Amino acid sequence: MKKYIILALGLIATNVFANTGVFNGAGSQVMPIKNDAIQLKEEEVNFVITVPPFSGKYGAPFIPRVDVKAIFNLQNTSNHKEDLQIGFPFIDIQGMGGKKSILDKINFRVESAGKSYAVQKKEGLVDEKLDPHHLFKKIFAWQDSFKPKQTKQIQVSYQLDMSLFGMDMLSKLATRGAAIGFSYITGTAYTWRQPVEKAVFKFDLRSLPEAYELSRRKETFKSPFFSFTPLAYVTYELAGQWDKNGVTMSYKDKVPESLIEIFIVKVNLPAKADEIEQYLADLPAKLAEDGRSITKEVVKETKGDNDPLFGKKVYNEKTLWTNILNFYRGIYQGKMTGDMWSEGKMWGSTLEPEKKKIFLEHQSHVHFFAKEDRQEIKKIIAILEKKLGVSPSNLPDNPALDEELNKPTDSWLNKIGLWFSGLYRRIF
Repeated sequence: MKKYIILALGLIATNVFANTGVFNGAGSQVMPIKNDAIQLKEEEVNFVITVPPFSGKYGAPFIPRVDVKAIFNLQNTSNHKEDLQIGFPFIDIQGMGGKKSILDKINFRVESAGKSYAVQKKEGLVDEKLDPHHLFKKIFAWQDSFKPKQTKQIQVSYQLDMSLFGMDMLSKLATRGAAIGFSYITGTAYTWRQPVEKAVFKFDLRSLPEAYELSRRKETFKSPFFSFTPLAYVTYELAGQWDKNGVTMSYKDKVPESLIEIFIVKVNLPAKADEIEQYLADLPAKLAEDGRSITKEVVKETKGDNDPLFGKKVYNEKTLWTNILNFYRGIYQGKMTGDMWSEGKMWGSTLEPEKKKIFLEHQSHVHFFAKEDRQEIKKIIAILEKKLGVSPSNLPDNPALDEELNKPTDSWLNKIGLWFSGLYRRIF
């Protein structure tokens, strides 16, 4: 029996990778179907996030690299041989050139039962019902087969940069920010015979703290109104557990229906207690000149040219300060939801009601790179509460949130190799 199966690699707004899915087709076209013979019994995916030597320095953006190794344990549950076309799909890899260039730059490798397989780049035929987001337009594909009742391990490895994008939707806080995001599509697992007995996703973040501190240092954020150290933290799914290496997400007999995500977030609000007073004092001048749209509950009045977007704004001080206080309270306790920093607008556009509800209610964990960061946030909360005349929040301490990452213990030889690897990737 011949079928066509996909192990998915997708790239969308943030760099998105995906687990195994099932597809059917011929030649250079594929489309997803349901497979009743092959079971994805277990998967373990390791994401090692590293920082290239010049990232965040000398004017270069801070964009970490992700080295991915995915291990899939698959079993043919039928009494028939299954001949398969297996592959990883992707939407597009901008600026990477043709097929050979893409394969070389992401260092895409496949092993099935210890045997390396040659990979072809193919076009995909999308099924609107099974793939409404058009994740599977193109794939890396190879041929494989399963004997009756055979269990086989497939390993896939590749490298890609994380995606950097602005956060202009921080409307309740009247500020901006930036996020470096990485997502892994898990929904394709449900095209296999069920269940997925075990799935583990490990994010190694040990190289981030020192490098990220350099990228967000005070000198990097200056404007006519402000000069301060921005907030910086990691957000990840509620299923994740923080440890000294990073984040581990484990699932039994199921995986999330869509994807898992992890973000390194920088919000342009002060991270130091001795900077918050000056920040609040400078806000009126900033908001009077800033033409960007912010939430209506913060703006009392817009002056000039009768233009709600570009006119000068008079803001409700108490409302804005309260929003900022609630944001600090949330991240101090290690959790945040979309409604902490937005009213359901993204880049000036209001989301559809169903998407808006999901967006505002979505919860994620928050973890700072160093426990000193949380201590500073606690001081900022006390200052804001005093200025607003509200009772102290009495927020509980949580030692688990103060656990810091172990720094990697790479040898000098490995560090030199990483430096040349980063230089090579930038030149070629």
